[in-house]
Amino acid sequence: MNDEFFRDLKPPRAPKEQSLEAKLREWVEMHGWIYLKNQGTQHFPDRTILGPNWVAFLELKRQGQKPRPGQVRAIQSLTKLKHYATWSDSFQACTIFLKAIDLKHNPIHTKS
Repeated sequence: MNDEFFRDLKPPRAPKEQSLEAKLREWVEMHGWIYLKNQGTQHFPDRTILGPNWVAFLELKRQGQKPRPGQVRAIQSLTKLKHYATWSDSFQACTIFLKAIDLKHNPIHTKS
């Protein structure tokens, strides 16, 4: 085959962070929780989820990307203060994280 054909092919790009955000926002609101997008605070996780009796902080990333060092430090500071905080590039990982928190604080009210 012609090598020029393959040279112009680019690997598929990972879905943008916005598609993960939209899907997660819909899922959070379906559960009756509050989804907030944080802006303007450097390194602080960019999403806050408020559930009954709990608060969680999420740093969303494009699939395959990792948080910057300052973001990692901010997440570590929040968890040191006994807050729920993590980063994720996966919708499934986000929902598992949030379901686990809700189950811990509201064992009877958790929806699937």
